[in-house]
Order: sequence, then C-alpha cells, then structure tokens
Amino acid sequence: MAAAGKGHLEIVCLLANGYINIHKRTRPDWMGFVLAAGKGHCNVVKFLLSKGMNINEQTPLGWTALMSAAYHGRKEMVVWLLQHDADSSLRNNEKESAYDLAKERGYNDIAALLD
Repeated sequence: MAAAGKGHLEIVCLLANGYINIHKRTRPDWMGFVLAAGKGHCNVVKFLLSKGMNINEQTPLGWTALMSAAYHGRKEMVVWLLQHDADSSLRNNEKESAYDLAKERGYNDIAALLD
C-alpha cells in the first residue's frame, strides 16, 4: 500500500476499511506497513496495527517495521515499536538484525536501544 509508505493516513483509513488487503505488498519485496515505519509515519503504523497487522510481520526479504525504522534512523519509531512488543531478535534474509542495521548506518543511539 503505497499510501502507507507516504504517510497518507486518510487514504490508508479509507482503503483499509474494506477496499484492500492491508497485508498486500506495495512492491514485490515490501509492505506499506514496513515502509511507513521506515519513514517515521507513526500514525499510519498505529492505524495498521489496529486493523490487524502483526508488529513482527516480515517482508519476503525478511525485513520488519523495526528493522526499517532502525535502518532509517527513526529513533522515536524504534522506541514506540519496542514498547509495543516488536521483536529485536528477528533477522532478515541477510541475517541482519535491527541492531546490525542501525550500527551499520551509524545510528549508535538506536543500536544501544536494541542491544
């Protein structure tokens, strides 16, 4: 759902209320939920969770919302996801955790939260 990745909550709400499957991938390898987390769109993430998204759902590449938020330096999103039971031990298809992705990008403050 491209609208989720762009932070368009109003469109996401409209679409999620019966028009689309919120679990559908926006591209062959990504889901709107994961994209929204990586862009820091907390309102969209919260809404999609309220509609039944699994906070630890993984894309076909193994990425989670937490990994996306950590990779993009979205500290507030990382904190929020952790407070809502995001699993920091999950690894993507490259065997990287959210910690590894944050560390790799130089987000040491986020890596410390995930360690």
